[in-house]
Amino acid sequence: MAKRKTKTSQEQGGSHTPPVDAAQITGALSQVDQAMERLTRAHRDFATARDEIAHQHRLTLLGTLVGGIAHEINNVLTPALSYAQMALSRPEDAALAKKALERAAAGVTTVSKITGTILEFAKDRRFHVEQGGVGKRCCDVEQTVHQAVGCLVRPPARDGVRLEIEVSTGVMAATDAILLQQVLVNLFSNSIRAMRGSGGLLRITGGQRHDLAWIEVVDSGAGVPKEIAAKLFTGVVSGESMGSSEGGVPRGTGGGHGLGLLISRMLIECDGGTLNLMPSEHGARFRIEIPLVD
Repeated sequence: MAKRKTKTSQEQGGSHTPPVDAAQITGALSQVDQAMERLTRAHRDFATARDEIAHQHRLTLLGTLVGGIAHEINNVLTPALSYAQMALSRPEDAALAKKALERAAAGVTTVSKITGTILEFAKDRRFHVEQGGVGKRCCDVEQTVHQAVGCLVRPPARDGVRLEIEVSTGVMAATDAILLQQVLVNLFSNSIRAMRGSGGLLRITGGQRHDLAWIEVVDSGAGVPKEIAAKLFTGVVSGESMGSSEGGVPRGTGGGHGLGLLISRMLIECDGGTLNLMPSEHGARFRIEIPLVD
């Protein structure tokens, strides 16, 4: 019995693969390359536009900050001038003159730090990082808190304010100590103003959690009204709109100018941190978080 011959798939014509057309493949690859070039160009244009918008936003913010910057600088230079005048008035007291001049020099250094950071803020942040500005910053949180308390114009007790400090030792934040100190002085001063006349408690705590250093400044003053809490860091809140504590000065941001907290937040954010008003049943509670030193 003769064997029956089985046809191959090609003989059956079922799934014949057409010959490869090199010209078509080359054309398709060329179209893909062109599409990728357009996509890359579009991404580059988007990045350029984004950076330009961010730069313009920074410049606009700086324009808003001019009045507040002048006020903050004046807050530092006024006591510095007083110390210098004290040294001049009693030249025979060498110890007093030395202490006064050291305080005056510290005040001028603080002003230099503040203005330097504000100018850096106007630049592209990537440039600042590449120059090693942020990466090399480091401060001991506990030490900086105590230094800020020592920089207050008058002891809190003179305004009937009791001070409690509970900050963990050895917490190193990736920021500049003088700038953090100035932010803390601003927060402490605001809290003391809110309690002046009626007295109260100013509690300062701090530590680290995961990769962040944190500081909380909590007072038992009148607190911040809900209707202006959302505008507290915008620079449009005046002292009058903040409300007053009994017998005290309006809880302001820079003595009623409404810009001290805006500047403080900007200084913290320059080093990748945050400054926020936190929920609190009584008084006001501010929290700072800053990345730890690597």
